[in-house]
Amino acid sequence: MDQPLDEPRSSSAGEDYDNRIVLTIPSTRLVLRLSGLKYIAFTVLGMALLWPWNCFLSASEYFTERFSSKPLLANNYSSTMMTISTLTSTLFNLYLSQRQKDVDYAARVRLGQRLTIFVFLLMGLSCLVGTNSSPVMVFVFVMINVFLSSVGTCLSQVGCMALVNVMKPLYANAVVVGSAIAGVLPSIALIASTVSIKASTEETTQASDRNSAVAVYFFTACAVSAIALVLFWLCERFDDLKPDTPPASQSYIPLANEDPDSVFSADSGPSDDDIIKTVEQQQHSHIHVPFSVLWAKLKLLVLTIFFTFSVTLIFPVYASAIESVNHDSHPDSLWFTKRVFIPLAFLVWNIGDLVGRLACSLPIFVLSSQKMMIIYSLSRLLFIPVFYCCNIQNKGALFIFDSDIVYMVALLAFGFSNGQLYSSCFMSVSQYMDTEEEKKAASGFTAVFLSCGLAFGSLASYLFVALIY
Repeated sequence: MDQPLDEPRSSSAGEDYDNRIVLTIPSTRLVLRLSGLKYIAFTVLGMALLWPWNCFLSASEYFTERFSSKPLLANNYSSTMMTISTLTSTLFNLYLSQRQKDVDYAARVRLGQRLTIFVFLLMGLSCLVGTNSSPVMVFVFVMINVFLSSVGTCLSQVGCMALVNVMKPLYANAVVVGSAIAGVLPSIALIASTVSIKASTEETTQASDRNSAVAVYFFTACAVSAIALVLFWLCERFDDLKPDTPPASQSYIPLANEDPDSVFSADSGPSDDDIIKTVEQQQHSHIHVPFSVLWAKLKLLVLTIFFTFSVTLIFPVYASAIESVNHDSHPDSLWFTKRVFIPLAFLVWNIGDLVGRLACSLPIFVLSSQKMMIIYSLSRLLFIPVFYCCNIQNKGALFIFDSDIVYMVALLAFGFSNGQLYSSCFMSVSQYMDTEEEKKAASGFTAVFLSCGLAFGSLASYLFVALIY
């Protein structure tokens, strides 16, 4: 980990290690330094944090089709999945936020990723074995895995954010960007696997191909978590080999305008800080920080997080119900069918979310006024009537909304606003904290409000399910 603000590394032997080259690209002067490995590791960890959620969400059309014989299960899959996931996250994050003493945050990251691998191995196998099981049994099985996946994500998220909160904003940005990438890639993987299925005159063959494609889709979640574990292990390995940390007598002030691109450099490039500090000093927190202290410093920021995700969680209900207006006029086109159009809608939203997060690398897009953040987050409610005017369940759209392009533009803007608010909030947390213990505790505190926002939005989504169906 990076040096905390009160225990910087000196400019002697430590800086040589800070600038250590871990990879040299043959025939070029380009090298990857330890800080570059650090940035990549936290980006992949960010991907692994959100990948499970997006896997379950993007597969909503697949499960809706699989539960078609039980309309009650099919219509409520998205809302039930979101409710179980968010309530589990809220309660478990609340529990983790109170366990601050003698905590090994790196161990939480490792345990969370191992649990994710286990869950999605089961999910992938369930698409290959027992495909004729009762819809009720499958529904219960999926929801149990949603619960376990949420526990794993909570462990990894709190551990990961605790580590980056005591580091440069650069690495918090890596986690945020990685999470946004995780929103885009699962949708692409599902669309690609669906489109790749060859047309068959036999319905059983089509179903078998679809199950295999979705199984591969779930196995990708295992691969992402495995890669994240390997990269995290490499970072810890380099930490074990580093020279002794000098006395804590100097001060280090991280630059607010550090460029993420600076982690990749030629041999003459500037040095970077360590990824992982001594385990005894950085992985264990011994001072309990009350919620009242964190609330006094972060109340406007965490309320913005709550409102942002409360509104965002209403969107999947509409995305799962809105169909292409071109389906009837182009019945032979796979792209206008529900099995492709719905994942495409999630993909467009996630692209907007990714662009919104990446845009915050430019100061002009970073929101600085917390009051404006709250107003901005509440104004996103205006997107709901827009979605309601679209082609829900192929019943027809109203006015200018009788167009897939208008719908996709609305999704893009909705996703962008989510990404911009998310990045602005989480990149600002450390600025309001005074001590290393507060920064670590803030990871659990913000996670609680994020989970509460998601839980509130998922519960509210049942109301919109009733309006739609």
